[in-house]
Amino acid sequence: MSCTTRVSTLATAMLLAIAIASSATGASWDFSNFSAAPQNFNGGQYQTGFVVAHTGILPGWSHSGLNAVHAVDHANVYPDSSSPPDYALMVFYDNMLTLENSIAGSNNTGVTYDVDFLASPTVYQNSWEVTLASDGLVFDVLRDDDSVLATYTHLPGSWAGNLGLQPGHFAYTGDGSGDIRLRVSTVNGTSQRWGGAIDNLTLIPEPTTALLLTLGLAGLGMRRRHWSAS
Repeated sequence: MSCTTRVSTLATAMLLAIAIASSATGASWDFSNFSAAPQNFNGGQYQTGFVVAHTGILPGWSHSGLNAVHAVDHANVYPDSSSPPDYALMVFYDNMLTLENSIAGSNNTGVTYDVDFLASPTVYQNSWEVTLASDGLVFDVLRDDDSVLATYTHLPGSWAGNLGLQPGHFAYTGDGSGDIRLRVSTVNGTSQRWGGAIDNLTLIPEPTTALLLTLGLAGLGMRRRHWSAS
């Protein structure tokens, strides 16, 4: 293979990798579309007074478990709801939330995907249901057949009287078996305590891994052509 041909092949591979990276937009959820019947906004959270609600609706997500879906509006203190709501989801002991539709481009072979979120220990109105140190949230990365590609456990810590949402993160590597969905549940599914609250969930592929993977494949192809020409 001539030097000119090699350069042309490498340039083509770089352009392809850049196109893949630039198209990796990911997905995000701030849960602002949560809603519930007026009577289900039934008081203030223990200690903070933030408006809480149960048996709600979260479009795009299926749910199961006692009185799911729960949320806390950490922009308003009950009974005042004059400010625009800012909802964080709360996951109770047997609650499970599953994304209904797969995320486009979320499982390319060899690509690393970052999942970021805010999380906090939480409670509804009963002090004995507060999140303890051993409680937490479980994130499952599901293939189309519901098999688990990756799982991550996040322990937000013990409830300390305030909704202190803190950044959380995990990553998974795609295996090319088809786009994925996310599922959120609790660590202790029989504890009748809160696994935690979650907000601002995002899934973004790392552009670097897409770039390196594409360049690596291009380099392998160039070496094979070189050997064939020898």
